[in-house]
Amino acid sequence: MSGSRRVFVNTMVYKEALDASTTVQADLVAEVRELGADGIEIRREYLSPEPAARNEELRSIAGLATEAGLDVYYSVPESLFVNGETSSFLPGYLEEAAMLGALSVKLNIGDPGDELTDTGTLSEILRAASARVTIENDQTARNGRLDVVSALLRDLRAQDVPIGYTFDVGNWLWAGVDPVSAARELGRHATVFHLKDIDRLGGLHSVLLDEGDVDWRSVLGEIGTHVPVVLEYPIPDRATAASELAKVRRVLAEPTID
Repeated sequence: MSGSRRVFVNTMVYKEALDASTTVQADLVAEVRELGADGIEIRREYLSPEPAARNEELRSIAGLATEAGLDVYYSVPESLFVNGETSSFLPGYLEEAAMLGALSVKLNIGDPGDELTDTGTLSEILRAASARVTIENDQTARNGRLDVVSALLRDLRAQDVPIGYTFDVGNWLWAGVDPVSAARELGRHATVFHLKDIDRLGGLHSVLLDEGDVDWRSVLGEIGTHVPVVLEYPIPDRATAASELAKVRRVLAEPTID
């Protein structure tokens, strides 16, 4: 693993403050910079629901991130595919990503149907976008399955659709799939890695690294060393966040045989 591998902080790290409305994502840019991360992933659900206000937030965050020297990703909790077709909202999400200056925008897979159709139009939209689109394995009974995600990624590549894949280690546990097995099969497709640990005791929930059931070091070993790592789980305070980031940096700096 490479010590120069890039590490991002998803604003889910600050879930408690965002849920309580004691902070907004624009205020977190400086916080993430202070932690020493390389970038920040902004979550659409924590932006204003009103379009004009949301656009203003996006542009504000873009300016702050540029000043802080942070790269930006955009997490959109919506589906790329709806009833077997590309979502009509995709161009709007990409416009928002452009305002944000995002390098990458993540969507859930959604419902691609049994056979991909009209991928030419999807490819045109993706190639014209300023941000790279990635899809994430979700927690649904159908589209969280390893065989479904694997087949979809193969089909997209066979049809030369320029799309990335966000490997979310936690979602696999929710889908009842061993994350290490999933990483062995799909790690080569990953362009972004969402890191978290999950504890099964008392119902699945996120915990600090090494406090749950995810063998995250082994999963990381199956992911290409060029793939950015994104911390995406609630962390209670700044000191703990700094400790978690340092823990990840140490593991990434360990030598490995590619």
